[in-house]
Amino acid sequence: MRKTADVALAASLILLASLAGGLATATPAAAQQVPYTIARWNADSFGNQRAVVRVERSADAIRVHLPWRRRDHDAETGKIIVVEAATGGRIENVARLSVTRESGDLVFQAPSVGDYYVYYHPYAGSVTSNYPRITYPRADSTADRDWLIHHGLGEARESARVRELPEAALVEWQSADSLNRIAPMEVIATGAETRRLLAAHPAQSWFLFAEDRANAIRMDDDLPASWASAGPAAPFTGEAEPGEFYAFQVGVWAARRALPPLAVRFSPLVSRNGERIPASALRCFNLGGVDWTGVMFSKSLGVARGKIQALWFGAQIPESLPAGNYSGVVTITPRGLAPSAVTVTLRVGDHAMANAGDDEPARLSRLRWLDSRLAQDDSVVAPYTPIEIHGDTLGILGRRIVLDASGLPRQLQSFFDPAMTGIGANARDLL
Repeated sequence: MRKTADVALAASLILLASLAGGLATATPAAAQQVPYTIARWNADSFGNQRAVVRVERSADAIRVHLPWRRRDHDAETGKIIVVEAATGGRIENVARLSVTRESGDLVFQAPSVGDYYVYYHPYAGSVTSNYPRITYPRADSTADRDWLIHHGLGEARESARVRELPEAALVEWQSADSLNRIAPMEVIATGAETRRLLAAHPAQSWFLFAEDRANAIRMDDDLPASWASAGPAAPFTGEAEPGEFYAFQVGVWAARRALPPLAVRFSPLVSRNGERIPASALRCFNLGGVDWTGVMFSKSLGVARGKIQALWFGAQIPESLPAGNYSGVVTITPRGLAPSAVTVTLRVGDHAMANAGDDEPARLSRLRWLDSRLAQDDSVVAPYTPIEIHGDTLGILGRRIVLDASGLPRQLQSFFDPAMTGIGANARDLL
C-alpha cells in the first residue's frame, strides 16, 4: 500500500471527532490526523473511495464516526457498503444514524476483531453505446429488523442506547487508484468552520487564498478545509529555480457578494540584496494573453456570489538570477471596489532549469505555451532547416530530391542512417 504525494497535506485537513457525550461533529479540539493512501480493490463493485475502520473488540453492534468532508452534493442519499476485511464478506446489519456531506455516523455488526472497509461512494456502470453510463445507487437497508430494534436503531431511534455502544476507530482514507485519490483541494470545510471564518471578518465581502501549483483549485462552490484553517490572504511561498517559468494560483472567493470584473497588478519580487524579478515577468492567464492567431486579447472576468474563481499566474524567473528569497505583492481589484492583496515569496535555488521547466510536466511551466507565437510566421522552427536549392536539386534536412526536366523527382537520396537516429555525410539513392 503506497502513499500518495498529498498524504501529508491531506492528513492535516481531516478532523476525527469523538462521539463521547453524543453524536458530535468534528472540532479542532478532537482532531486527529488520518492519512490518505492508495489501495487496490474492485472499484466496479464498491466505488473508488473507502474508509478503513478498526474494531478492537467484536460486538453485535458498534458505532463509528466518519468525518469524510465530501465534495459531492448527494451524500445523504448515496449507498454505503461495509465489508469485513479479513473475509471480504459484506456486513448486512448496518444502520445509518446520520449521513451528510460533512460526516457519517453508522452502526454496524462486527463479528470479529480487525479492520472493516466502509465504501461510501459506490457506483454502477452500464454500456449501452460507445460510452459507459455511470450511476450512483441510492441508499438501501439490508439490516435485520430485529437487530435494529434490539439496539434501539428502529424508527424511534434511542440516542442514549446508541451512545453506550462500543466505538470503532477510523485509521485511514483510501482510494482505489492514484487517478481517483482525494486531493487536499477536494476536502471541504464544514459549515461551522466557514461561518467562523466569515464571523472573524465581518466587514469583508470577498477573500483571497494563494495556493501552490501542486494543489490545483478544484471546487468552485465549497471552501477547502485548509483555507478555513489558514485564513484569507495568508502569505504564499513557492520554490523555483533560475530560468523556470513558475506557476501558482490565487483563489478569489466571492463570499458575500458578486464581484464585478477583476483587475490584477503585480509589484516586482525583490530580494534582501535588491535583486529583483520584474513585475513584467508575471502574468495572469485568466485575464488575457495571445490567441491562436498571435493577437493579444483581454478578458472580462467576474465572480458570482458564493463562488470561488481560480486565477492562474506565471512568473518567468531570469536565468541569471542569484539564489535567494524574492518577495512582492499580487493585488486584485474588482471594478469599483477596494483592492485586496497577497504577499508572494519565491525561494529561488541555484540549479538552473533547462527549457523553463517544460521537461517536468508537474511544474506546469507549459502554461506559458498558451501565449506562444511559434508557427505564426513562415520561419523554420529549430532544429529544422530551410530547404536549400541548387539547380535542379532540393536539400531537405537529411534528404535530397533531384528533379528532371518535367519537375518530377529523378532521384531521391537519404543521409539518414538505417536506424533513423542520425544523419551521415554520404547519401543513399532510393530510386
